Amino acid sequence: MLPGGVPGVYPADVVVIRCRSLRRQRRQVARGMGARVEILDLDVASLRAVDARFQGMITTVRVAARSRSRRPCARPTS
Repeated sequence: MLPGGVPGVYPADVVVIRCRSLRRQRRQVARGMGARVEILDLDVASLRAVDARFQGMITTVRVAARSRSRRPCARPTS
């Protein structure tokens, strides 16, 4: 990842999947380097906490849970 703020270099785009505490430092470092950070998670409470902590400087996105049921795919007809 190239840091932002270097002449001629665009800020990096960083996507963080899930809001776990181990990733907190990575979010802070990426944001501190001028990157555009986007966090994807299922838990609304975690996303709200991140949004409150970073005061809107990080984009938070709630991802819908994937269905665990396995439906058979439609078979093509001849």
